[in-house]
Amino acid sequence: MKVEISEFVDVLLQYYPVNEEQLKSEDPLDLIVMRILEDQTNSQKFVKSAFENLRSQFKSWKEVLEAPDWKIAMAIKDVGYSNRKTRYIKEFLKFVAKHNWDLSWIKDLPIDEAVKIIQGIKGIPTVEARYILLFGFDMPVFPTDVHIKRVIRRIGILGNNATEEQISKYFESMQNIPYKRLYLALRTHANTICAARKPKCLMCPLAQYCHSVSPSVEYIQAKSL
Repeated sequence: MKVEISEFVDVLLQYYPVNEEQLKSEDPLDLIVMRILEDQTNSQKFVKSAFENLRSQFKSWKEVLEAPDWKIAMAIKDVGYSNRKTRYIKEFLKFVAKHNWDLSWIKDLPIDEAVKIIQGIKGIPTVEARYILLFGFDMPVFPTDVHIKRVIRRIGILGNNATEEQISKYFESMQNIPYKRLYLALRTHANTICAARKPKCLMCPLAQYCHSVSPSVEYIQAKSL
């Protein structure tokens, strides 16, 4: 069955509505520092606490850059690997300082160039670059992580060997795609229905488009929509 991508997107957006608060842009500096803190840390509670410690103990990111390493490491110790993350945060802040504490120029770059710049920041996983560009810079990009890749592969849109980069560029090649809404909808779908183990195919709103479910499951879902 050929996937009708416009129908696929419409069903996702209708089934997983998002509120305006989720679509708000974040400060790029805050977002990147948060991403550095999150690396190899499972607890969002600890990440949020470490970030709040930085913002409360230092008046500005410039002050963080100028502070002793040990003081920063103490502020973020709960997230683990605090010495390494301190180095990464300072290296990033040095980069920002060289650009007069303004990263807005990144938004005007071609997408591939902007992606390379974000991927060059130590402590940022490669797959996070597009997320940062989308939610921090409002650029027309589509982030693809392991969860979204799982859904797209199972659906059969680009085949079983599609990479994160191929999936991102596929959606970026389309016009009038609400990237933030689609990303959030796909992440919710991956987390609640299309899980890595024991996907809930009988409950799936996308079963009629999916190459990975049996015809009977597709029929049940199609009848219920």
